[in-house]
Amino acid sequence: MLKRLLFLFVVAPGFAMAQSHTIDAHEVFMTGDVEDADIYNNTYYQAIDQVQVDWSIIEVDGPEGWEYSFCFPNCHNIGVVSGNNTFPAASEQYLNCHVYPNGIAGENRQGQWWGGFYGWTGRFSLHMMGSAMMIAAECAQMLTGDSKYLDLIRSQLDVVISRGKREGDGPLQVPFKHTDEG
Repeated sequence: MLKRLLFLFVVAPGFAMAQSHTIDAHEVFMTGDVEDADIYNNTYYQAIDQVQVDWSIIEVDGPEGWEYSFCFPNCHNIGVVSGNNTFPAASEQYLNCHVYPNGIAGENRQGQWWGGFYGWTGRFSLHMMGSAMMIAAECAQMLTGDSKYLDLIRSQLDVVISRGKREGDGPLQVPFKHTDEG
């Protein structure tokens, strides 16, 4: 009797809660260039048991004018945002995403003026970026004799100084990093 109860309380719930499918990668990252006609990446969906799948795109957050399409398991036209399929047990399905920049530049920073790899979120952001910009601008000016290249560093210093704060009679304190919190 104890063995039957153990089975009912320990093993049986495992069968009842078993997964009907798996996905190789839940997040699929893509990189490309604005000149690319089609940026894409894929993963695979495995149906363990026969399963009915209803899917829809919940949110698309990309630059205005970019388009996208999905292959699951067959490729859909640009703009298709939902579908459904029945997959047989023990089958693997192709899950693919395509992004079409259409020649429109953008990194999808959602209005952020900071960010990127290190960028304004790093520990010593202003120091790293400022030094690199200053060296680049000075080298370009020395090689060409054209001081317009110094405008790059001037524009960045103007932005940083405009965001500076002074407490009382103290010195001007300028930001050296920026994140979502400020």
